Amino acid sequence: MGKIVLPNKVSIIYRKSLGSLTSLAIGFEAGANQEKNFPLGTAHALEHMVYTGTKNLSEEGVNALSDDIFALTNAMTNYSYCIYYGTVRKVDLEKALELFSEILLRPLLLEEAWEKERKVILQELSEWSEDMDQHCEDMALKNSFSGRRLGELIIGTEES
Repeated sequence: MGKIVLPNKVSIIYRKSLGSLTSLAIGFEAGANQEKNFPLGTAHALEHMVYTGTKNLSEEGVNALSDDIFALTNAMTNYSYCIYYGTVRKVDLEKALELFSEILLRPLLLEEAWEKERKVILQELSEWSEDMDQHCEDMALKNSFSGRRLGELIIGTEES
């Protein structure tokens, strides 16, 4: 593994491989623990919202480019981080970085997009509560860290 720290303190950690595919992940210390003075689930909601359109791309444009470039792409929010990741052909790495840069640096965050994503998140919340492994983890955290952010759901609540 190699590591480069840019002048702006961004760290790039890499491993050279000989295959034709490469994977990348972009992580931010922007997880649920950083939601001070924001409703529960804000970090997760923002993770969703960056995909709903940018200054240069509509949501359909973001989706079309994602489908064209990535073999796999997703994002996730935990308590510490929000991470955007994907696997691409090595020849498409630059395009993947450009698309991630576009959605992460130029999101529109429009109210009408929020209403749609809010419904998606509420559906995720419903599914989350039906997953027994997830439920057990959530209850362990709630009982162990009552009154702290770690004791609340990353995804937020129906009310928040």
